[in-house]
Order: sequence, then structure tokens, then C-alpha cells
Amino acid sequence: MCAGYVIKAMWRGGCPIGLVPAYAYNKILPQIGFKEIPSNDYRPQKGDICVLPQNRKASFGHIAIYNGSQWV
Repeated sequence: MCAGYVIKAMWRGGCPIGLVPAYAYNKILPQIGFKEIPSNDYRPQKGDICVLPQNRKASFGHIAIYNGSQWV
């Protein structure tokens, strides 16, 4: 369900994107202008998106968006 919430936030922010499994966003986001940010000295900014790969606990991966105070 994480992807659905991120998608809704992106739509409301003016970035229409389709619903796909969370693990696929690392391929789709760069196509619409998002870029990967190195983690050294990284400080999240409102609207940042984190895409985590598939694993044993999350068969579709995970995606979250930073709302300015926490990852949701």
C-alpha cells in the first residue's frame, strides 16, 4: 500500500504517475526528472522519495516520501 500513498502525494503535488509495484519506481522516477542523491551528508527535504528493493519481508520493495518532518 506504500506506493498508493506516495502516488497520491505525487498527484496532489502535480506529478501524475501510474501505479506500479514499489520496486519499479527506481526505474520510473528518473524518466520523469527525479535523480538519485548520494547518501553522504544527505539531509531529507520535503518531497524526497526513497525506494527500497525487494527483500524477504517486502516482496514488492518499499517506497516512502518525506513530508518535511518524517518519512511516510
